[in-house]
Amino acid sequence: MPIRLLREGNVVKLLLKSSANINIQDLNGATALNIACEHDQLSIVVLLVNHGAALELADDASYTPLITAAQRGHSDIVQFLVTRGANTNARLPSGDTALLTAVWYKRLAVVRILLDNEADITLCGDFQNWSALTVSYMSGYIEFTQLIYERVGPDFSFPVDQPNSRASSDSDKATDPHLAIDKKVRNGDTALRIACEQGDLEAVKKLLQHRDDIDKADARGWTPLMSAAQNGHVDVVKLLLDERARVDVLNADKQTALSIACQHGHFVILRDIFRSGATIDLPAIRIGLSPLHYAAENGHAAVAEFLLSNRASIDVVDDTGWTALMVASQNGHTDVVHVLLQRGARIDHQGLSRATALVIACQNGHL
Repeated sequence: MPIRLLREGNVVKLLLKSSANINIQDLNGATALNIACEHDQLSIVVLLVNHGAALELADDASYTPLITAAQRGHSDIVQFLVTRGANTNARLPSGDTALLTAVWYKRLAVVRILLDNEADITLCGDFQNWSALTVSYMSGYIEFTQLIYERVGPDFSFPVDQPNSRASSDSDKATDPHLAIDKKVRNGDTALRIACEQGDLEAVKKLLQHRDDIDKADARGWTPLMSAAQNGHVDVVKLLLDERARVDVLNADKQTALSIACQHGHFVILRDIFRSGATIDLPAIRIGLSPLHYAAENGHAAVAEFLLSNRASIDVVDDTGWTALMVASQNGHTDVVHVLLQRGARIDHQGLSRATALVIACQNGHL
């Protein structure tokens, strides 16, 4: 009888009694146990395991019986296999474990069982180097994210046989679930930066309970504070500032969180970041656009007024020699031009091209 027709318990019993090779593999490398797991045949799974079926014998795609059951969402089979010693951390060629597979396929009951049986939450798949926590968060699986958070939540403590120190040794760091939450993911991202970008305050709070570096940036140099500032997430920005996020970090475009808030006209965020000690002209000091340049470029007159009231340099130039007045003139932002002129901006300053604000306004047709 072909191995894929072994569905009826009595037939399986008869074949086993007749000394059938329990671990023989079909054309796809699957054993009878793997097939029974795939088709949710719990009684047959129990029978096969009790007769010595190999728990870790994988098919040609490297699916063990446990990973197969986890993918299919057969929680009773998963529970049985782990109680019989199945390896919860066996991995596919993609790096995915049974836990990662269960999260990808939204098998909540299976995830709960695997977490209860010490599945390693620090392991990451090859896809963007995401852990189970990051997969659940990035996929928008709120229940899964909360469930995994609970396992490494505020009450998490080290096992008694490990040193009670988060910085005890390199080997401890490598397996510390707190550190794993903040593993670098997509394009160097962290889950914290992504949560800040999306304005998910509760997720940010939980991640901050376990983070080691609130200022970890992605490949573009964007910190969590920058991402929250860009998207106008006032409460998230306040939380990050309360947790002492660094305010004067520069990204790859020579922007600070303050200049990003100015660029997007987020006045309250600008004010809060400034009150937390941000340097008001920092990018310009390092040859770049100042916060005032960004406000002028995007027509945010109230932002420009605030910056100037707090001693921003009105005639500071970017790396082309342009002042904020020239930038505002180029873009036709009359309100900003008015603010700058009232504050005494140099009207005849010339950039590297020798153009003045008046020439620039004429070139762009701003009467």
